[in-house]
Amino acid sequence: MELPGFSVFRQTGAALLLAILLIAAASPSDAQVLINEVQSSNSSTLADEDGDYEDWIELYNTGDEPFDISHFGLSDDFDRPFRWTFPEGTVIGAGEFLLVWASGKDRNDPERELHTNFSIAQAGEEVLLTHFQTGERLDEIDPIEIPSDQSYGRDPDGSDNWVFFRNPTPGESNTDGDHALIPEAVTFSKKGGFYQDSIDIALSAEEGYEIRYTLDGSVPTAASQRYRDPIRITDRSDEPNDLSTIIEISNNYGNAAPPIEKVFKGTVVRAAAFGRGVRSDVVTQTYFVDERGDDRYSVPVISLSSHADSLFGYDRGIYVLGRRWDEDGQRHGLGADANFAGRGHDWERPMHMEMYETDGSQVVSQDIGVRIHGGASRHFPQKSFRLYSRSDYGTSRFRYRFFPEMDLDNFNRLILRHSGQDVTMTMFRDAYIQETVKHMNFPTQAARAVKVFINGEYWGLYNIRERFDIHFLETHYDVDREEVDLMTGNAVLKDGSRDHYDGLVSYFEQHGARDDEHLEHIQTMMDTENFRDYYIAQIYARNTDWPHNNIDYWRYQSDYNPDADIPEQDGRWRWMMFDMDFGFGWQSENFPFVPNDWDGPRLLDRRAHTRNMFDHVFDDNWSTMMFRELMQNRSFREDFYLRFADMLNTTFRPERMEAVLDSMKAIYEPEIKEHIIRWNKNEPEVWDHFYRPVISKQEWVDEVNVMREFVEKRQEYQWDHLLDRTGYRTSDLTVDVSDPALGHVRVNSIDITGSTEGVEADPWPWTGTYPRELTSTLSAKPAEEAVFERWLQVVEDDTIVYSTEENVKLKPGEDIHLLAEFRRLTVVSEEAKEIPDQFRIKQNYPNPFNNQTVIPYQLPENAAVTLDIYSADGRLVRSIREGTQQPGEHSVRVDASGMASGVYIARLNMEPQSGGNPVRESIKMVIVR
Repeated sequence: MELPGFSVFRQTGAALLLAILLIAAASPSDAQVLINEVQSSNSSTLADEDGDYEDWIELYNTGDEPFDISHFGLSDDFDRPFRWTFPEGTVIGAGEFLLVWASGKDRNDPERELHTNFSIAQAGEEVLLTHFQTGERLDEIDPIEIPSDQSYGRDPDGSDNWVFFRNPTPGESNTDGDHALIPEAVTFSKKGGFYQDSIDIALSAEEGYEIRYTLDGSVPTAASQRYRDPIRITDRSDEPNDLSTIIEISNNYGNAAPPIEKVFKGTVVRAAAFGRGVRSDVVTQTYFVDERGDDRYSVPVISLSSHADSLFGYDRGIYVLGRRWDEDGQRHGLGADANFAGRGHDWERPMHMEMYETDGSQVVSQDIGVRIHGGASRHFPQKSFRLYSRSDYGTSRFRYRFFPEMDLDNFNRLILRHSGQDVTMTMFRDAYIQETVKHMNFPTQAARAVKVFINGEYWGLYNIRERFDIHFLETHYDVDREEVDLMTGNAVLKDGSRDHYDGLVSYFEQHGARDDEHLEHIQTMMDTENFRDYYIAQIYARNTDWPHNNIDYWRYQSDYNPDADIPEQDGRWRWMMFDMDFGFGWQSENFPFVPNDWDGPRLLDRRAHTRNMFDHVFDDNWSTMMFRELMQNRSFREDFYLRFADMLNTTFRPERMEAVLDSMKAIYEPEIKEHIIRWNKNEPEVWDHFYRPVISKQEWVDEVNVMREFVEKRQEYQWDHLLDRTGYRTSDLTVDVSDPALGHVRVNSIDITGSTEGVEADPWPWTGTYPRELTSTLSAKPAEEAVFERWLQVVEDDTIVYSTEENVKLKPGEDIHLLAEFRRLTVVSEEAKEIPDQFRIKQNYPNPFNNQTVIPYQLPENAAVTLDIYSADGRLVRSIREGTQQPGEHSVRVDASGMASGVYIARLNMEPQSGGNPVRESIKMVIVR
């Protein structure tokens, strides 16, 4: 399609080759191709071939010859000048224009309209044109705010005179420029938030401009209501429900119904200044009037505002069944083609987002893009939203610390998630499951409960969540999002390249992982510790909507680098946890996909905690291939079961899991009644699908108790499942320390300290259950001011020396009780130190010893120190150079690995720096194996 006034000189064959040769001879500075005009907010000027009104950039060739700009860079980012490049064969004729849509659609066919992979922020963003060979910047526009439906460009074409155009001329010569500036935004007398009594809002603008405003969420236009007097804001709770009465929003996941009562409502005021052919930025504030003021809610509030048609319009509404349902959707089943099933850029709508913290303060206020989020769950009446912060909405990032526990205030995309399939139950099942395992070796999505309003009308409880995508990886692991491979499902590519993953799958298929040499190679391609933990958490949770579904995995595009400063930058594949809605008792005893029979007693027949997920993950299908192959390798298999035991002894302890459940229940409980009123009828009547939502707070409590029963009993059943799978037996391992202030013990992968999830603040003595057929590793971890001396085995009321090695491997066997003995190092202040009066070596400790011992010594002056160790027959077996030491008390640690049992002579050689005679002193020490 050729646009009016839009001429691009394109050549093929010999003519194109000749033109390229001629043009290539010119230097970039002679190119005379400039950025001539830009529009960053286009709602009526010109539509692209899809009928969309997108941003655009106009280039102009001021020269007398055609110019080939193939591979030249066009960008909105100084740090990435080649963010988008022109396709081969793109030539601008002499004195002609080239229009490029800055739409984000990324289309590179030189025979059709061109679309960049970015758009331009109306609030101001650089636009760059860069030569592909030299990197020279041919032209640039500094960030500048451009009024809606106006453009910014050169007047006349190609000149250095930049002006605004009330009547943009895409693809044509610029005319009728205006130097008028954008007016200042409207000022509100009071900020949005919660007020106990009615208030009056006064608006003001620059002299010479009039204010237009709306109260229905839509963007004000020149035809909107004119502001004359302060706007009265009152409690609107008794007003009739509006948007919440729309019920054409679901087809089979529960019938939509109006709220059973009037819902709480706020007032959205949106205002802008108009005059002289321009409009200021729109300012949006949402006001809530309630006698409780800021205390009405215990969770933050998010207010979304937009023209109602964006969500509920028959043609464009993304929340409704709409035209797509009437035309095609009704002949489909669960995947019905409705408006709300639409995906991608075409089904994104501009909205304004505000967030009010629990103290009532406004912490976010920005224009964003919104899409419906989710798979099957988008068919529920209450739907999840995906929030986009992009430059074409004015701000390219959400700059707020949405999750206080995270030191991160930089987000590109967020999710307002109802709770997936759990939306009819607890409203926080997935958020809770991920919270309990967020310390394990895989990424999880942070979550926080919020209340959501749409155009001032209460819309229910949601969880604001992080979204797994390349932007998440960029901010969490400091990687360039363009250097990431991200996949989902059965090798479905989301971003980057699939080659490395295909190579990993191919290696598994050709070699398996049984042999250690093949496992070692596989471990250079995937993080098997991440994979191990990911499987353990899913198995424990009994997530039956996995692993055939809900799997995302990623890698940084790098050769394997085990020394990477950030481990996740080592070039290996890692798996990410999300959508755990089917876990922790969501399903009944019928395995795997039949939820509870709602005609029977509600909730009472659920026994998900008894179900063995090992049967599920050992199924012979594509989704479990890697796991099954890895479990063929003895070292991986034993490590997997030991790590599982570590988690059952700590993270998955019923007391710990129930405490986390109670803490999250306490967040949602004060808010659940209002949510039930918004989304449920008095009686269930007939439901199209196989379950209905809770219809009372008590039923919600019952649903939470389904998870409670799961965590109370799952650990016991999980042990049974593990032992049934392996044939192992168990024994108890008890560890203790001589003084908790002097050190702690590490058991396999877990540190026994109060900071470890599932370990009590004062854990000593600590007991864990372990497979007696497997070898556990214990490590003594002395504090900085202490040293480890020995392991003592507690036998009835007595102790015997078990080992003097800091790290010991427990051979398979019966119950055992070990105590790590630490000794405090004597620390003397500089002022209190006394200089020894002679050179001296002291007796080592412990003695006898197994693998390590410490030899103290003292120096009366600076001396070079060397320790030589001789066997009983006089052979030198070890020499340790301590270098020059200052006067005072010192010690040298001796590692006797590789030395046989027997008596040894340790001789300390001390050479005074003053020039005196060397001093040599010796002791006897005994190694016992």
